[in-house]
Amino acid sequence: MKRLASFIAIFILAFVHFNLKAEPTTIPSILNSFLRDHPEYHLVTTSDFIDENKKQAFLHQHEGSGFHSAVFRVMDTNRDGRDDVVAIMVKNGLFNALVFQAKPNGFLHTPFWLVRDSQETIAGVFFDKGDSIVLNNLDCCYSPWVFGWTGSNYELGIKLPGSFVCINSSTAIYPDTKTQSTPLLTIRETVGATVVKIGMKQGDDRWYLIKLKNKTARTGYILSKNLGDATDCASLANWVR
Repeated sequence: MKRLASFIAIFILAFVHFNLKAEPTTIPSILNSFLRDHPEYHLVTTSDFIDENKKQAFLHQHEGSGFHSAVFRVMDTNRDGRDDVVAIMVKNGLFNALVFQAKPNGFLHTPFWLVRDSQETIAGVFFDKGDSIVLNNLDCCYSPWVFGWTGSNYELGIKLPGSFVCINSSTAIYPDTKTQSTPLLTIRETVGATVVKIGMKQGDDRWYLIKLKNKTARTGYILSKNLGDATDCASLANWVR
């Protein structure tokens, strides 16, 4: 019972943190079409959860807002001004997260797959103010699966323009996306910054154009490997050398 109570508390916090919006209980036509063409899939339900605590948490999450209100979510996922549809589906006991992008006269027929055939449970979709797609795995209100639109696909952990990030100490800030370039400056202590633009990929890392949130307000490029935990940025008035 204590664990169940903790799950309930987590979802109340998650509701506030992610600013959930009420969704229609009517399944969008694009989902009906996909499910009709692919009968091996179904929208996630309580029967898909073996663990009793997760089943009860799932039921609680959907009470009072329509059973499918978090199983699918209507939201603009790529900042084009049109509402897309994000849905959680199950096939043969495996969990999937899909995005159906809207176009001027309907939807793209082929979805983008955020997660495919995962054994880890996915209960629904949160809505983040930054247009990120945050998947609820019932384990924590801060899900490890946070996706954003890069301009060509959805990427796990992407930082969208306008996002607050934390830059680790001793990080070099470059004038361009070349580590061979002479750094503009080097961060002495952990500092906060705002993402200005998403840069190119470099191996497993990605470049970001950022603007420091200190008195210098300098802009420059950093690699994603130099981003830290945002909670480390309690003080934003750090100096650079």
